[in-house]
Amino acid sequence: VGTDMLDRVANASYLFLFYIWKSFFPMLLTWDYSYSTLTLIELGSAIGIVSILSVVGIISTALFYLKREAKYFWLLIGFSLPLLTILNLFILIGANFAERFLFIPSLFAMLFLVWMIEKLRAVSGLQTKHTSYIFLGIAVLYAFQTFQRVPYWESNETLFLASLETNPESARVQTSLGTEYRSNAEKIQPSPRQEALYKKAIFHYDKAIDILPKAFDAIYNKAIIYQATGRVDLAKTLFNQVLTIDSNYVAALTNLGVIHFNDKDIDQADIYFKKAYSIQATDPDAVSNMGVIAHTKGDYETALEFYRQSLRIRPNQPTVIRNMEMVKVKLNE
Repeated sequence: VGTDMLDRVANASYLFLFYIWKSFFPMLLTWDYSYSTLTLIELGSAIGIVSILSVVGIISTALFYLKREAKYFWLLIGFSLPLLTILNLFILIGANFAERFLFIPSLFAMLFLVWMIEKLRAVSGLQTKHTSYIFLGIAVLYAFQTFQRVPYWESNETLFLASLETNPESARVQTSLGTEYRSNAEKIQPSPRQEALYKKAIFHYDKAIDILPKAFDAIYNKAIIYQATGRVDLAKTLFNQVLTIDSNYVAALTNLGVIHFNDKDIDQADIYFKKAYSIQATDPDAVSNMGVIAHTKGDYETALEFYRQSLRIRPNQPTVIRNMEMVKVKLNE
């Protein structure tokens, strides 16, 4: 985002070569390739120039062999076409690189591999059985890599830990692992184990922030831990830090509103709740919080309307239902 077309060509060329590499050498795989695993490859960089020249060379070779070896050309077309929409060249898709995008191109990569082995057999005079040994060896290697990776998908935690070994410089992997530990901590009662899980979560959030100081998801989730463990001032500071990065982060606005509401600072809570509601008026929590403010201020009719609106969006909210019943009692008095 914000780059000129020439830089995007250089970056897309590098990613295209990276897709080719991963197709034939699926090693060091990871769940995430965002910042700072891969950074923008600019046209003026050596790797950007080499990437563009390499892609031009691949295309030129395909065109050169179009009449003599049309297979090469069509295999390249089959490999490239599915990737054109995800290289962030013509369309910005919000994902830098992902192994899943090779699902269809990998078919053409394997067809190319088979064709190259067949070419090798024809040129070198290998017997058919020797070619079969080559295929068997390749199949065993790929199968080993596949089965070795299967256990990584047992749970989110195992996937993130495996990605962390391959990809410790990813702010997203660090944040996701931290959130997994935070989520696990929230499922159990306060205890030494919960405290240990929270500490592990904060450790990974801090790692993410070191990699990307504006990693607001990591900052926000760290604030959630501080809020849950009674360190409200630290939580408030971090929620405000999130808002300096993204002033429309509804969850941070909501939690700041809750903190001020619990401190009996209703007017300040009202400010945060109103802003959250103005940004996301279809969020049931933002709607119900508006009802809580009106309820607290004695405006029961307004509170009742907000509670009803929240329940229309998400019916199963015991607290909102209970508050609505309380308001109805007040209105009947």
